[in-house]
Amino acid sequence: MEPLLISVETVPKIRRLFSRRVLAHLLKITVAALMMIMLIKRVKMGEIFIAFQSAKLSLIMVALLLLLPNIYFQFYKWRYLVRLVKFDASNREVLQSLFAGFTFGFITPGRLGEFGRAFFIKNCPWVKVLGIAALDKLFSVAVVFLFGSVGLLYLIGKQLFIYTMIPLVTFTAITLFVFYYILFHPEIIKSFLYSLNIILPFR
Repeated sequence: MEPLLISVETVPKIRRLFSRRVLAHLLKITVAALMMIMLIKRVKMGEIFIAFQSAKLSLIMVALLLLLPNIYFQFYKWRYLVRLVKFDASNREVLQSLFAGFTFGFITPGRLGEFGRAFFIKNCPWVKVLGIAALDKLFSVAVVFLFGSVGLLYLIGKQLFIYTMIPLVTFTAITLFVFYYILFHPEIIKSFLYSLNIILPFR
């Protein structure tokens, strides 16, 4: 029986693969523990029951009906972005990273944990996945900011004087311009992440 020979070049690859798997398992355990702690501390069944009693059933049904199309749209958008950097990404891998991002986002301020999706796309540089996650996040923020600004101006526009309306409109226009400029020029995020990848001690 011949002894199993492992080349010198194979050892670093095995170490990187092992460390990535260990990191993924540690992240899953950490998220699960944080979720349990938050549920125990924040969720009160009595308040949930009262909220359901006072809520309109029709509105709850509408929200549930819109939930599936929203998740599908998020999945379709994320799959499109992931396959720009990893052509053979499976639906299962994309869906797993998407829900992992949802979970991380739920337990972090400003949903910044959604960038954790990058750790669940295998065999792809994390800096690339982090970049498309930033584009996805920026797109969502830009859409919310656009419609939110229009709604805000419509609701309070009649109560504002001209000297307060002009700065508000100007700030909104500049912010939207910056958002959409970055969306249509992703090389800005690419350059930033490349610089970050050089500074950080790990790849």
